Amino acid sequence: MPIGLDRINGLLAWWDLPNNICFVGVEARSKQFLLLFAELSTPFSDASSTQARVQSDACARLSHVLQGLPSGRQATELVAAHSSLAVGLTESLVAATQACEELTQQLHTCCGAAVRDLAIEASEDAAAAGGQSDAGRRSGKNSARRGARG
Repeated sequence: MPIGLDRINGLLAWWDLPNNICFVGVEARSKQFLLLFAELSTPFSDASSTQARVQSDACARLSHVLQGLPSGRQATELVAAHSSLAVGLTESLVAATQACEELTQQLHTCCGAAVRDLAIEASEDAAAAGGQSDAGRRSGKNSARRGARG
């Protein structure tokens, strides 16, 4: 038994609650977290490899442009080299931004589904808890009425 769960068991016993109430939810949430983590690892690894490719391409372009820069003897050659440098940097920035946008969309889809599932689960749990507390209140009122009559 993991550390800390014996304390929870003690508290649950003190409140006369069954020990399995807490652990069913914990195990289910742990499994959901692990599934979400597994789902998120793919978009992050894809984004990482895309960013690495974009940075490698940008370095290659920059290296090529910088090698041609000293050989420029006329102003037009220097302007062409500078504009090639600006184009290369802009293209790499656009590619990196697109990779970030794709990652954001994938995270939105994945996490949105997870949040939606949790919200449905929480509303079901709240409805079930509300039904249990209503039943407890009704039985408490009935016993109070019986006590008043008796």
